[in-house]
Amino acid sequence: MLGLMPTVLLLPALLSGPDVSTRVDTDAWETGARRVELRAEASGESVEVRVSPGVGTLLLFDSPPSRVEVEARQHFRGVGLEGAMLTLVPDATFQELGQARVTAHFTDGAAPATAAFLLRVVPPALAERQVEVHRRSRGLESYVQENRELRSENEALRREVARLQAMQAHPDGLAGLLASGVMTDKGVVARDVTSALLIRPRDTLSKVDARAFRSTQRVALELLLENSGAQPWRAAGAALQARAGAVLKVLRVWQPVPIAPGEQGYVTVEAENAPQVAQGPFTLTLWEEGTRHPITLGNITFP
Repeated sequence: MLGLMPTVLLLPALLSGPDVSTRVDTDAWETGARRVELRAEASGESVEVRVSPGVGTLLLFDSPPSRVEVEARQHFRGVGLEGAMLTLVPDATFQELGQARVTAHFTDGAAPATAAFLLRVVPPALAERQVEVHRRSRGLESYVQENRELRSENEALRREVARLQAMQAHPDGLAGLLASGVMTDKGVVARDVTSALLIRPRDTLSKVDARAFRSTQRVALELLLENSGAQPWRAAGAALQARAGAVLKVLRVWQPVPIAPGEQGYVTVEAENAPQVAQGPFTLTLWEEGTRHPITLGNITFP
């Protein structure tokens, strides 16, 4: 079981720098629709779209395609073309496939006459729900709306830079937690969630121990996992998603060393506290760089 020492060591880890952690920013997947503008001279180029098994992705065109070709159609639970809307829902077998191409054909005389897309599998929380595809000249309102969104994204980036700069000026350890406001005099509340945690039997990692933490501004999950695979395992990213669909902003994934085959190791995931989604339950997705097989842990609750 996780004892007092790992709990104490976690607190400085919440402020650890980039040399020992991977920061994962999911803002790009939380802002809604992505706009793609196809150039007439770009015929033949593919637009990459992030999809996930069981998650619907909508391609919204500015004019209806005359027909659509879907590669590996048997790996989709649903493909629907209704006017200018193409809905794609990959099934569970798409995970093994990894990617597939979709080509839309147009007969309206505008260029390009075809639009190609490369669907690439990602964890569910990172899948794109809507992509707007523009082939014709866009109206003024479309550019005004895009400008608003860019301003909002730039403001979010400025706030993030200010936050990181402020963190560099803070001391480490408990003093740093107090100075940053991450922890008040009420401390950090912890809960053992090992018994409630659900992990897929086919995953190469199995749970050994798990503790959930909550402070005023942050939540964290410390996992002791065992690697039953044949290769060392190291987390490259994580996503925390509530049952209702809300996604917590993951700030960092901290793993001291890769977990060797047959060995155990710690992985800590830290995210922003979101009172509106209360304690959960959440689903945690962990993935390695370039892998098609993310690790999924369900029924996570925070104190």
